[in-house]
Amino acid sequence: MGHLASLSNLSLSNNNITRAIPAGIGEYWTNLRNLDLSDNHLTGAIPQGIGNCTKLVHLDLSNNHLDGTIPPGVGNCTHLEDLVLSNNHLTGQVSSKISAFSNLTILDLSYNNPHGVITEDYFVSLESLKHIDLPHNSLSGPLPSKYQARELLALIFSSNYFTGHIPESICELEILIVLDLSNNFMEGQLPQCSRMPNMNNNFSGEFPSSLRTYPSLVFLDLSWNNFYGALPLWIGDLVFLRVLRLSHNVFYGDIPMTITNLNLLCHLNLAGNHISGAIPQSLSNLTAMTQKCSSKPGLDMFAWYTGREGNHGT
Repeated sequence: MGHLASLSNLSLSNNNITRAIPAGIGEYWTNLRNLDLSDNHLTGAIPQGIGNCTKLVHLDLSNNHLDGTIPPGVGNCTHLEDLVLSNNHLTGQVSSKISAFSNLTILDLSYNNPHGVITEDYFVSLESLKHIDLPHNSLSGPLPSKYQARELLALIFSSNYFTGHIPESICELEILIVLDLSNNFMEGQLPQCSRMPNMNNNFSGEFPSSLRTYPSLVFLDLSWNNFYGALPLWIGDLVFLRVLRLSHNVFYGDIPMTITNLNLLCHLNLAGNHISGAIPQSLSNLTAMTQKCSSKPGLDMFAWYTGREGNHGT
């Protein structure tokens, strides 16, 4: 391996490579800029020596069987733009050293098992971030209250143990496309700027009127909360909706006729409410519901939402 000291790009993804990442990787390949070992069968811990690869820009170790903690030495890789460690068995607390990655655009630690609190200190210097993907972990505490990344497109914290209210600072993320806070333990009413497509928690209040200002919504899931009141007539203005889940709340009254304006709707769930009256015959106009519909975004909600499954681009 010493003969490859000048190696700058190494991609061995989508193979059947087993065993551990070589412990001496930081000694052999200090000039590495791109390292992609994703979609293999690697085991063991991420070697501490990877922090010696200080020129790394792209690091993708996703879809393996790696365990242990994220080594602090990774914090030495201050040129990182993509850090993708999803779908492993990583544990421990997420090191605050990620705040050193001032050029980071993608942070994906999804489908692991790190725990602890993620504070605004983690993101205070990460002004280039576009994707924060931390779903299906064991993170807890309140959501970070500040994000310096004004070009953030996806903020996905679903299926953790977050508590408390949604911070008003979410409203400052003006070009956010995907905000997924579902399956946590959050409560209270939503910020007035709310653009949240997916949020099964313990929220309350009437149907959020702020959603009316986001007519491009594609996926709206308010199920398993404590929302109440009648469904608004303007729900028919959200003409790009493909999935509408309002089940297990306290909505009452008739199904609004305007819901039949949602020609792209292929999944509708109003179960577990106090809806009354007749079922509108015009629901038969929602012909998209007779077609195959992927109602679950899956591993990458941003890709699902934008129609770019399999391409986690920026």
